[in-house]
Amino acid sequence: MRRKLNIASLAGLCLCLTLVPACSSEAENANTNANANNAVSANASNAGLATSNSSANTNTNKSSASEVPASLDVEKASVEELLPYIPDGGYRGTAEGFKDYITVRVVVKDHAINNISVLEEHETEGMFETAEPILSAMRDANSTDVDVISGATTTCEALKEAVTDALRGALA
Repeated sequence: MRRKLNIASLAGLCLCLTLVPACSSEAENANTNANANNAVSANASNAGLATSNSSANTNTNKSSASEVPASLDVEKASVEELLPYIPDGGYRGTAEGFKDYITVRVVVKDHAINNISVLEEHETEGMFETAEPILSAMRDANSTDVDVISGATTTCEALKEAVTDALRGALA
């Protein structure tokens, strides 16, 4: 059955679509899409249109995280303390490096660091390449508590802090 849309409902739909933020994981995309669908449904309902949305408010995370206990201070907790509460997904973090900011994406799967990739860095030529092995060391250790690499200490510390920032942001 076709329904006519009036200008008010189209304006609401356009507004809703422009307010949906970019997501970095499939789970976040599904949750954002569900929220957008809810907003579209609300706008359509306000305009007197019938809608149906069976996927609203569904969480598609394959590995659900436990609720963070009140006793855990997320801003001070170590990565090891945070991981049991972080749902599967990709998370961005940033920290100040030797020359400029470094941005990473940390992928968590089954409460473990699955991958760490650098999205942006502008370190001194050769510095990042020297520090790069720390990424696999953190992934393998499932921790940021790994040794820094001589000759790239500041960049290594920034990478560790960016990973921590990403995982803390997952619980913010």
